[in-house]
Amino acid sequence: MRKVLVNSLIVVMSIFLTYAVLEVGYRVVTYIQLSNGYEPFTVWWTDQPLHLADEEVGYRYPADANVRYTQTEPPDVSVYATNVLTNNDGLPATIDVPKQKAEREYRIALIGDSFTAGVFNDRPWAGELQSLLDSDQDLLNPLDVDRISVLNFGLEAIGMEQFDDVYTNRAAEYDPDLVIISFISDDLRRRFLWEGVTQVEREGRTWDLHLTCYRQPVSVDNPWCVFGVLILPQYFVADGSGLEQMRQDLYAADVARRPWLSPYPELFAATIGWRFGLVPRLSRTTDQLRLYPNDTAAMHISRTELDKLLAMQPNNLLLHIPTHVELLNGAYDTPMPDFQATYADLPIIETAPLLMSDATEEDISSWYNLPFDGHFSDLGAQRYAAVVHNLLRDHLLP
Repeated sequence: MRKVLVNSLIVVMSIFLTYAVLEVGYRVVTYIQLSNGYEPFTVWWTDQPLHLADEEVGYRYPADANVRYTQTEPPDVSVYATNVLTNNDGLPATIDVPKQKAEREYRIALIGDSFTAGVFNDRPWAGELQSLLDSDQDLLNPLDVDRISVLNFGLEAIGMEQFDDVYTNRAAEYDPDLVIISFISDDLRRRFLWEGVTQVEREGRTWDLHLTCYRQPVSVDNPWCVFGVLILPQYFVADGSGLEQMRQDLYAADVARRPWLSPYPELFAATIGWRFGLVPRLSRTTDQLRLYPNDTAAMHISRTELDKLLAMQPNNLLLHIPTHVELLNGAYDTPMPDFQATYADLPIIETAPLLMSDATEEDISSWYNLPFDGHFSDLGAQRYAAVVHNLLRDHLLP
């Protein structure tokens, strides 16, 4: 019996030592590859802080903001920019709204990600929808109201898991009469995220930027945080001479801050650890942090959190927004088809067929910020707002 125990202990120790050697080797190789693997990359930047920390919601936009949001690509060319305007409570809008609802006012709360927030185009679809409702007397009269107010609680990069928290901690205090939940296929896989402003130092240089974190705290030392949108004065980007050095500094700082000496099983996480919920912390692949690796679990989480929101506001519209790829390919991205099949009882309204009515491939391309990114263009926001307006009329009118 003693011999069996000794032999077993030897086997266990051998396995442990073998893994330790492989773990060290993996970290050394990964560090060398990352240190020597720099390539110029696209940078998004704002001229003022835009993502303010909020533990309950994840983050929020600043009140009364007028922020320039710019995409810069090598060789240091600003290829796309928008102006993000917010109202007195940090909602993407140009009209201030009091918390107290007027006596003859009907309020619609919009919940969603960047497509709803509309920060990547100058005319968010929430504003376009407001304009359509302002002139729709045939809808105002049956509702017996003087105004229908559209309140935009969209936040870029969030997913279905976060929607109910946005409603509970932001939208509910405005006492909305109806909530419109707009989501894209990718929202079903996204983890809850937090954002905030921090500083990064590298060889005497200091940079202000937004951190995006998939676990708290919002800190540079947290391996679940990734470098987000930079905060740079416009003159710095217009000059352009320091952008490439900035990219290199940020890349090196990002590599250096990673937990190279932590006891976390990186090799195991990078191979089969995802099956057990382990995420590699040394990789710079953002999707490994922001997305649930298991679609079945992600869909269950999304459904559970969505049910909380639907229970809080039973008067709702649940809308699926298609991306340009989905419209052009005629098929939804993963895991939307499985989500529809698994939860067929959900009253999801597919807006793709409504958007596609008499549309050409050229029309579809014009609805999105191609080739810069896949968000709505001003024309696409107008098109989607018209679809939502018609759905509202069908929903609210006898």
